Amino acid sequence: MDQLDHQLDIIRSLEEKQASGMTCYMLACKYIARLGMTEVEAYQKMGIKRQRWSDFRTKDKLPHNDLLRLCLVLQLDINLTYYLMAFAKDTLYIYEITDAIVKECIRQKIYEPAEVNHMFTQRGLEGLFKDDGIKE
Repeated sequence: MDQLDHQLDIIRSLEEKQASGMTCYMLACKYIARLGMTEVEAYQKMGIKRQRWSDFRTKDKLPHNDLLRLCLVLQLDINLTYYLMAFAKDTLYIYEITDAIVKECIRQKIYEPAEVNHMFTQRGLEGLFKDDGIKE
């Protein structure tokens, strides 16, 4: 299967799941359960407050950097990251340095917040995850 066929399969899958009522939040919960985590553990590891997670549950929307952290916390590969981001009507941007570093972390299977932050600080940037666990 070539890349175009693969992308078309992903689009069809997205359309089917969205038509069935599946939301980005529901998909995230499936990935959380797959890891044996609770929602609380996931949003705490992401470094977001309970209210933001509650908003995600009800509005099915998270800010871009929160989605990036979610994909890392859930240890998604690059295909599942694009899939979850598409469900949220978002994407990884080609020319965005934060997104490029996150893609590199995923390719290298670097998922721990401290290690991800190290990838950012090596490039003179602020880490994606805040040390005290909450980054707004």
